[in-house]
Amino acid sequence: NKVNWGERLAYIYVSHALAGILHIQITLSHFISETFHGRSEDNWIKHQMLTTTDITCPKYMDWFHGGLQFQLEHHLFPRLPRHNLRIARDRIIELAARHDLPYA
Repeated sequence: NKVNWGERLAYIYVSHALAGILHIQITLSHFISETFHGRSEDNWIKHQMLTTTDITCPKYMDWFHGGLQFQLEHHLFPRLPRHNLRIARDRIIELAARHDLPYA
């Protein structure tokens, strides 16, 4: 049972399209924030907020990103299941506003 060229090209196209979404998300969330150099004088939560960026997207895109669009929540709560990260984000936004902390 041979695979024809059309199926091969379709597989490559679909795999690159899906991986592209993840690549863009990882690039944005990891490279647009401040970089840590040495000791931090801030508290740990503020440090995470300064060096991590969340990507805002509609809820239906959560599956494509695999929860990685919630980088701050992932860094603060690394063992939190990804289906709870969106809920955690809402609580962290409230916490940041209450304590005048940066949220990105």
